[in-house]
Amino acid sequence: MNLLPKRKAGRKIEMYTVVIKKTAGKALKSLPQNDRRRIIQAINMLGERPESGKQLSRELAGLFSIRVWPYRVIYRRLEKKLLVEVVKIGHRKGIYK
Repeated sequence: MNLLPKRKAGRKIEMYTVVIKKTAGKALKSLPQNDRRRIIQAINMLGERPESGKQLSRELAGLFSIRVWPYRVIYRRLEKKLLVEVVKIGHRKGIYK
């Protein structure tokens, strides 16, 4: 499965800068190493494909999430600044509370 963005002739793909907030970084450090590695790969992919996540609603409107089973990465996409800000990382059971 190819997860890289499709290139159209003559169009340059813009890379987003990925920033991890302090609380998300602490949560990431507390995870087992193999899970941490998978989550870091998924976060790096957000720099290339920030639209790949699911848009959240209600209290979390304006945020997106990606699944890295059994964890979720909650992030904000700032298109004008070409920035992805990872807000929260946690287990799927408690991440949305």
